[in-house]
Amino acid sequence: FALRKFDEELGLQNNIRVAVFVVLLLMLIRTFLATAVHPRTRLLVGTFEHAFSDLYHFALMFMIVFFFLSYTAYSMFGEERAEFSDLATSMQTQFSMLLGSIPKDFDKDSRMVTYVTLTLVIQFFLMLNFLLAIVVEA
Repeated sequence: FALRKFDEELGLQNNIRVAVFVVLLLMLIRTFLATAVHPRTRLLVGTFEHAFSDLYHFALMFMIVFFFLSYTAYSMFGEERAEFSDLATSMQTQFSMLLGSIPKDFDKDSRMVTYVTLTLVIQFFLMLNFLLAIVVEA
């Protein structure tokens, strides 16, 4: 009985946390839209409104490319390297690479050199430039 009550309370706490997150997110959106009243901040809000569709499609494409590269690393190096031992760890390593971190001893294996080079070119140079082009166009 006591364990069931404890589980119910934990479930209620999680539901409250989700509700608080949703409310805070809605408040952030409302604050963002309220800044459109001022002429200078209206420029920022207008840019975002104009570029929203392109940013949405960019985010979708970025996630597809990110997942593809993570899965590729997991399938190629999962048994050999701890950084790619499972899909979640591979995605964490991929994100670290996006931020500029490179796996240790990557230059010892030609496949890893090819993977790191392609990842940096595709994610950092191409995708980042696509994002900048979307924002500049808006």
